[in-house]
Amino acid sequence: MEHLKDYNYFLLRITADLLTVIASWFLAYFLRFYVIPGGIGKPLELFARLAVIIIVLFIFFLNSNKLYSSMRYLTWVQEITLVILSAVFAVLSFVIILYFFFPARISRLTILLFGLSAVLFLVLERVLVKNMLLWLRAKGWNNKRVLLIGFGEALEKYIEPYNDPALGMRVIGQFGVEKGDALSGITQLTASLAEILDTMRPDIVVVSYPESHSVISQKYIAQCYDRMASLMVILDFKFSMIGTNIITQNGQHVLQVNHATLTYFDRFTKRVFDTVFSLIGLIVLSPVLLLIGILIKLTSRGPIFFHQKRVTEGDRIFEMYKFRTMKNSNTTVGNGTSGWTVKNDSRITKLGKILRKTSLDELPQLMNVLIGDMSLIGPRPERPELVKDFCNEIAGYRLRHKVKTGMSGWAQVNGWRGNTSLTKRIESDLFYIQNWSLLLDIKIIFLTFIKGFVNKNAY
Repeated sequence: MEHLKDYNYFLLRITADLLTVIASWFLAYFLRFYVIPGGIGKPLELFARLAVIIIVLFIFFLNSNKLYSSMRYLTWVQEITLVILSAVFAVLSFVIILYFFFPARISRLTILLFGLSAVLFLVLERVLVKNMLLWLRAKGWNNKRVLLIGFGEALEKYIEPYNDPALGMRVIGQFGVEKGDALSGITQLTASLAEILDTMRPDIVVVSYPESHSVISQKYIAQCYDRMASLMVILDFKFSMIGTNIITQNGQHVLQVNHATLTYFDRFTKRVFDTVFSLIGLIVLSPVLLLIGILIKLTSRGPIFFHQKRVTEGDRIFEMYKFRTMKNSNTTVGNGTSGWTVKNDSRITKLGKILRKTSLDELPQLMNVLIGDMSLIGPRPERPELVKDFCNEIAGYRLRHKVKTGMSGWAQVNGWRGNTSLTKRIESDLFYIQNWSLLLDIKIIFLTFIKGFVNKNAY
């Protein structure tokens, strides 16, 4: 019965998407030939034939992005992002097919109108359908019955979202609990596991034990693996900080730990994005860069630029460029040891204080981005000697170097820069790596302009 309900929800989603795409396609036709001046002819037959290709492409890319799988845990932002990406790839594929296989031409304005309307209406339709599903689940429709086996922090964290009735997950009990480790408000089950599975018939079985209880965990997994219920095993693995994959090699299941989720295509896309926008930035900001350079020369002795060794992707050391903001290039503080600048640092020039406070001193790093040492967005680069210390002091610090360091990042736009918690900064960097997307980079760029340049902790 539960599988039938899931199938019905799938049919609802795919039907809504189909109707939305078709409506967007013929809306573009109507606007082009009946509303906007200059439309020649009324090739309705051609549009009707092309509608089949449009539908196939959209369904293919929506399905490829797993938008017809269970979306109980998918956030609004994630779903909308995947819908937009699916629409973009579908429209681009449609243009390619038109160019190579159809002698008849569709105007670029029509395709543009269709692309914009498809994105807009698909997002609106998905929001409406998702709201309806959330309402139905909150009313008890298609709820999943969940059996918990085990205990520990990992299990508690896993079921936190279950408090939201709209998720449609209902815990029916907890089994295999040691004294004092029972979860509050959940029925404790004492019958045999086989009896519980037969009588309560859960839809999902979640097994989670601390590492020290791995033998017990294996015992209960062996009793559940061939049941109809979906079996989910939570790995209580403290060394996994930016993601874990299970791959199959030579017939063996291998746990891939802390593997950066960026694919080769992702890295290529990110590099193209960095190259294009760093080049545009250098061209557009060239008058500002020139003015700052002149002011530095007029207000203090020394070179215009300051360069320093920093660490980037793969622990590679590179020369990072900034505008000089100090009276000299010495990077020592107080007792002569290397460190960050401090508040009211006497070495900083008057102009340097302004440049640092507004982050204008970092604009030359656009050159580092252009040549490939850095990215526009990523963990902030640090000096080699400090990296060595931090790697020994902070768990997971070196994982930051799974990607290129950046001019701005998730930590910076959330206020973790300057004299703030280094641990929080690393947590933000690891979150960024684990959740990277091009849209996240764009979001961080916007947040940088809004609140990232001027910062009370920048000095």
